[in-house]
Amino acid sequence: MSIPIPSDRMEENPCNVQRAELVVGMPSLQEPSAVLSTTLRVDEALRRFFPDRNCVIVCCDASSSSRGREDFSRVPTETPKISLSTPEGVPGKGRDLLHLFARASELGARGIVVVDANLERMSDKWIRNLAEPLFSGYDFVSPVYSAHPCQWTVSNNIVYPLTRCLYGKRVREPMGGDFAVSAGLAGVLLNEPPETIPAGPGINTWITTQAIISGRPLCQSFLEGPPSLDAGSPLDDALEAFLDNCRVLFNLLERCHGLWKDVRWSKPTPVFGLDEEESPGSEEIQICPETYREEFGKGFVRFDKAWRQILHQDLYLKIWEIKDLSLETFEFPHLLWALILYDFAVAHRSGTVDPETCLASLIPLYLGRISSYAREMARMTPREVEVYVEDQCRIFEETKPHLKRLW
Repeated sequence: MSIPIPSDRMEENPCNVQRAELVVGMPSLQEPSAVLSTTLRVDEALRRFFPDRNCVIVCCDASSSSRGREDFSRVPTETPKISLSTPEGVPGKGRDLLHLFARASELGARGIVVVDANLERMSDKWIRNLAEPLFSGYDFVSPVYSAHPCQWTVSNNIVYPLTRCLYGKRVREPMGGDFAVSAGLAGVLLNEPPETIPAGPGINTWITTQAIISGRPLCQSFLEGPPSLDAGSPLDDALEAFLDNCRVLFNLLERCHGLWKDVRWSKPTPVFGLDEEESPGSEEIQICPETYREEFGKGFVRFDKAWRQILHQDLYLKIWEIKDLSLETFEFPHLLWALILYDFAVAHRSGTVDPETCLASLIPLYLGRISSYAREMARMTPREVEVYVEDQCRIFEETKPHLKRLW
């Protein structure tokens, strides 16, 4: 699903804000209690770290409900506030962000910080760490979270390795919903063809990729605590995010072939705000490897025909070989996963099967991969997890010539 560049919006601007140097936007979806606490934290951060800058807090509520606007407006803050909302029946975070970027441009803002309104453990340092690089010449600031590895499974196993190997930049959390963009990059995003802009959860991945391929200076910034998207979400919601991000990645693969085809290896991206004394979060996230492995096995009933059409015969035989392994011996290796994703990307482009069927048939394979991943994560320290993820990314980069040959 795509969205047009917004030509209208519903707005409340009680302080009659006309100019702002720094805009902090909070996309939300009728989350009154979360909006209240996040707004207070943002206001405190702006007063503490940016007292001499002209700032405004903007709530982008994907609803025309007056309740959300009223909840935001009544929060007592020293920083002025603007409330934006979309017309009834036109949901989507992508639209919210376009409204935000367009409004920030009208205000003459130099920088825009975005934090999800449903954050429960955001510290005021988040705003500082995201905003400061914008005033030091960077056009995009991506988050680096301290979070349990099973809280970021789609990013660790698909979005990060694919984005890194395709476009040559190591941006650790390309799905991160908490980021910052300069006015210049916001203008670039607003000028993209409307039909290419995702409306759903894949909008964050789309923005990160656009920032990378724009060639503008970008960096990462450490945000202590977990991301706003967590593995505690219902499986259906998690799979919706998986599908939308895969759709975005595969569509960008086709559109940006001229940019990624000659990129061979990736390069590091600087990280700001990292304190060596701060350790990654240790909150336990519950993922049931046995349930996911069973869902992988069920995929042979529903998608066997599609898999035979999409996958090279050797890969198909390999997944058939591992499907009956016990949980204790079940392994879905890095190399197998990388080659499967490349085959699916090519099939999505060529129309070997219907594109939506192609994406749907990838779900059981993804769940099989996550079953293996979660079981291995249980035995690892946070540093060992990073080594594991880096090893997977290295295999994606080493096998990228396979994708080029297929393409």
